[in-house]
Amino acid sequence: MNNSDPCPLRVLVVDNSVDMTASMSCLMELWGHEVRVAHDGATALEIARAYCPHVVVLDSSLEKRWDGCDVASQFRALPELDNVCLICMSGYATEADKRRYMQAGFDYFLPKGADPKEVEQLLEAEKTPVPGRMLRAPAHAGNGDRLVLRSASG
Repeated sequence: MNNSDPCPLRVLVVDNSVDMTASMSCLMELWGHEVRVAHDGATALEIARAYCPHVVVLDSSLEKRWDGCDVASQFRALPELDNVCLICMSGYATEADKRRYMQAGFDYFLPKGADPKEVEQLLEAEKTPVPGRMLRAPAHAGNGDRLVLRSASG
């Protein structure tokens, strides 16, 4: 993807690490997307309501009022944000962690430090409508370290 992409995604990157949000937003802008950042859950929800992102990349370990799972649950509870694609990026990747992410409403999980091409592929997949795409995949969905909670086939 490049800056000449005629259909950029609106992406919200949420992480309490300023370095992480800066690097992720820089990459996504290079891929041609429109990006906003937040460093806590309350700000993320405020920005999302005004910005209406297609995709939210959300750290599971936010500081302050809510963690990433709390924020994901709040996205899913709001009708205007329920269909946003939620990507969890976290250093916590046990099976119990992944179940918690799924239960909170995340669509995808990638460990922090994942290959940027994987992130780009997820964003590209969000731009491609797939007939019969499920908004929530079965609880058993998974792929090694990457928990794929959204199915690309019906």
